[in-house]
Amino acid sequence: MKIYLSACKVIDDLHQRGFTDDFEVKEDALLWVQNRIVLDPDQFSIIECHRFLDAGGNRLIISGVISVCYEAKGILINRYSILRNKFPSVIEKKIKKLLANTCRDESQYSSLIFIDYKDQK
Repeated sequence: MKIYLSACKVIDDLHQRGFTDDFEVKEDALLWVQNRIVLDPDQFSIIECHRFLDAGGNRLIISGVISVCYEAKGILINRYSILRNKFPSVIEKKIKKLLANTCRDESQYSSLIFIDYKDQK
């Protein structure tokens, strides 16, 4: 996976690769913003993720999302703080699945989520 120095560079690269739709977390599902369609967890996959730390210690996670059944390809941006709010469970499960598919041994990702990048803008 390519390493980026800023969140903006991730978003630009994803856009150039066709990830042009926008998604938002809605409870245990995703909202496809452009078409106002709610996707259940079995209707989308996260195929890549990048995590950055902002100056306030919050995490910004940028995910590349695809939905084969709707032919959608886009970006999900989540900002959260470990101290203030829980990461959405549907996204956490999808990220763990992504990591499981990229790591041979489960022990390699049990405590690993992502490399934290300081956003260099």
